[in-house]
Amino acid sequence: MERYVRTYPSARSFLKYAKFNEFELKNYDSAREIYERTLTDLDEDEVLENPRIFQNFANFEERRGEFERARLIYVHAVKTMKLDTEVRSKSDQRFKSSNVFNSHQIFKTCLCRRQKRQNRNYTTIT
Repeated sequence: MERYVRTYPSARSFLKYAKFNEFELKNYDSAREIYERTLTDLDEDEVLENPRIFQNFANFEERRGEFERARLIYVHAVKTMKLDTEVRSKSDQRFKSSNVFNSHQIFKTCLCRRQKRQNRNYTTIT
């Protein structure tokens, strides 16, 4: 799998490799390293186009019981994807709390708003 990821570096191949390490090999440290490498090795554009990278990484940390790490991943995702301009001051206070569920909900809400805006722009163009 490592050779496959090196040959075809894409979000899909990294995520498959990380899930293989987690579920089949039960090598959680390696899976965590792969998720981290996904964010560093891929082009920034590809990371921005695939929010599931952040979502899968945060879900992995939640399964491992690392809720604070999962919350930080969601916070990082919002900042990286420039969704933080959509987070209002009230939501920002919730985002700073230690509740992973709130962070996840804000992440999903921002992504939905972004997709609606893109769909609206697409329909006006065509």
